[in-house]
Amino acid sequence: MQERYLLYRMKRGDQAALDEWIGYYYPLIYRYLLHKAGKTSLAEDLCQEVFIRFLRTLPTYHDEGKSLNYLYTLARHCLYDHYRKQNETLWLDEALLADDTALMDTILRHEIQSLMAGYLQTLKPSLSQIIRLHYFSEMTFKEIADELHLPLSTVKTRHYAGLRQLAKKMTKEERQWLKEWIQTL
Repeated sequence: MQERYLLYRMKRGDQAALDEWIGYYYPLIYRYLLHKAGKTSLAEDLCQEVFIRFLRTLPTYHDEGKSLNYLYTLARHCLYDHYRKQNETLWLDEALLADDTALMDTILRHEIQSLMAGYLQTLKPSLSQIIRLHYFSEMTFKEIADELHLPLSTVKTRHYAGLRQLAKKMTKEERQWLKEWIQTL
């Protein structure tokens, strides 16, 4: 398969090129997502989302390497987004089962997470990804290093750099909320 030529044809609207390209990459991305998600239906949905996201970026996509690497990155982000959204829909259900104090704590925690999500979008993806994995997915630095195939020291450096950049963008009150939220984890 001549990837660059297929991408060129796809950008020009060639449906046959798109079919060939998806036919080649779909099984690889599907297996990756099935391995990570563990559910066939979820892997199928996420795989579809990966290719939709890729097609949305196709007009501005520059082939600077293998598309497969980019697709794996999109797949990883789709998976993280799915679990993040799932957690957002579950937070209130859990809170309703608790007493008022716990409810207020849950609401405050959710507000801080929403605030953080907004600020994380302003960071470089390499920094925000590590912060999301550490705080939202509750992965250790070692687990993140293994998942992203990075040295442990790089993960820690990016984590620290991301937190410093976040602190510069936040108000004093928001920084205090962030400190309290991190201490509850």
